[in-house]
Amino acid sequence: MVAGAPELTAASQVILVQTMQATLTAMDDNWFAKIEQAQINNPRDARLQYLAGMACKARKLWGKAQQLLQLAAPRLTSSENQSLQHQAWIALAELAEQRDELDIAAQTWKKAALFFRAELILQCAHFAPLVARPLFFHTAKANIFLM
Repeated sequence: MVAGAPELTAASQVILVQTMQATLTAMDDNWFAKIEQAQINNPRDARLQYLAGMACKARKLWGKAQQLLQLAAPRLTSSENQSLQHQAWIALAELAEQRDELDIAAQTWKKAALFFRAELILQCAHFAPLVARPLFFHTAKANIFLM
């Protein structure tokens, strides 16, 4: 994940990213710079792209957040990264809503919802008949109905 750091398992890396994400609003400029530099030094690491994107979103750097999250979201496909991918789609939908790009926001909310629905079905296979019902999501600027 970061050069010179001990090698962590994929699951441990996700936990580290989630832990750091939980503290983004309290991070000072020094930590933000470290996250940004780690992402620059490891441009193929989708988890670092995600974390840097969420850090930019927390700092209201909307354009940079969108750019990093758009790169990360489709690449966070492994089972360990599923929660990060879901959160990335949600963040991208929120950013689109802020720009009043309602069509893009609706499409992105749908990606987040479909991803969540698929995960729910996989994790709760014995409840699949209940989960397979249509889903309806309401956001501040869009209503989404999924069959």
